[in-house]
Amino acid sequence: MGSGVTYAMFKFLGSAESTDTFSLQDMIGSTGRVSVGIPAHRFGSVLISFAGASHNMTATADAEIAAGSEVKVVAVAGTNLVVAASPMATP
Repeated sequence: MGSGVTYAMFKFLGSAESTDTFSLQDMIGSTGRVSVGIPAHRFGSVLISFAGASHNMTATADAEIAAGSEVKVVAVAGTNLVVAASPMATP
């Protein structure tokens, strides 16, 4: 009886999982914030909210971008994001 209850619980939980996945290509155009500064043509870290979750991703850029800066994902290189600094908002 216990194994039947356990089976039923796992079957229910399995059906509640999302089947939707995303690829890094789907992140192109997203904005995020630099969590670890990105030196020019080197790697840093970017925090992006995407697909209902926060993702801390490795990123690179053509120019140096300081930690805390807002960035936009412009491309994907392997398993890393390529980002560019977002223009500052004008009041």
